[in-house]
Amino acid sequence: TEPIATERGKKRRPLQHFIGAGKWDDGALRSEMCRHVAAEMGSADGVLIIDGSGFQKSGPESVGTQRQWCGRLGKEEQCQVAEFLVYASRGSVALVDCELYLPKVWANDRARRARCHVPREVVFKTGWQLAAQMVFARGRVLPHRWVVGDESYGRPTELRDLLFKKDEQYVLEVNCDAKVRMARGGEWTRADAWADSLPKRAWERFTTRDGEKGPIEVRAVKTRVYTPRASGKGEERAEILVVVRNDRDSKTWTYLASDTRTKLKELVRVGACRHGIEQAINMGKGDVGLDEYEMRSWVGWHHHM
Repeated sequence: TEPIATERGKKRRPLQHFIGAGKWDDGALRSEMCRHVAAEMGSADGVLIIDGSGFQKSGPESVGTQRQWCGRLGKEEQCQVAEFLVYASRGSVALVDCELYLPKVWANDRARRARCHVPREVVFKTGWQLAAQMVFARGRVLPHRWVVGDESYGRPTELRDLLFKKDEQYVLEVNCDAKVRMARGGEWTRADAWADSLPKRAWERFTTRDGEKGPIEVRAVKTRVYTPRASGKGEERAEILVVVRNDRDSKTWTYLASDTRTKLKELVRVGACRHGIEQAINMGKGDVGLDEYEMRSWVGWHHHM
């Protein structure tokens, strides 16, 4: 806020107060923004992308700060973590929503909640629960066909089941050692072990998005499988296992998708959309100061976002 005020020849204090403690409703502003995004780039085959991002903080007083995994740094660090929602459609991406993750120790600490003005109705929720909350709220406005996310969202069977129950089609990344059982029968096996056992002719080749070294060439395969639930009570559900490999860069992506008749080419396209949230967050942090803030309060953080 200070350089913005200086640029316009204004005093910085009123602007700092407006962002840090103003009484305006940022949720209403984001709702209006979503309507604009839907009008400008809405498409029936749009993709909602979910991902988390960390904001490094040197002190412990900013709301939600603790030592936790910071994806940007690739290690545990003193930081805040937020869940973001991006809309991808017509070759473009747009940040459309975010929620600050409030760790359980913060959620249960009345004194710290009071100092940072955390609203009473805010309770502890996991990252995937916050992500699901945004998908269901913004998905009513943003036309879409798919929900996409990395293994942080594919790993919890509760999220996959919740999306399935709400008729939200998904392509969510899982660990390569995900436990699966072929729909045609057989024993439980690892996803990567099944993929490694396939002959070359089983794979199909596709060209996905342009990367730093040009178009990305991949080979992919899919099959219908049964996957276990987290309850450990022997419950299973049918899903589509998708394995995508980029031999040039020695990369493999493993996904579980809704049990649909969607063609493999479309599943590969949708899975490749996930990089869009990295692009959107990097633009936000690099171009418009998404991570350049000093507010410590709940209100100030969401106002800044």
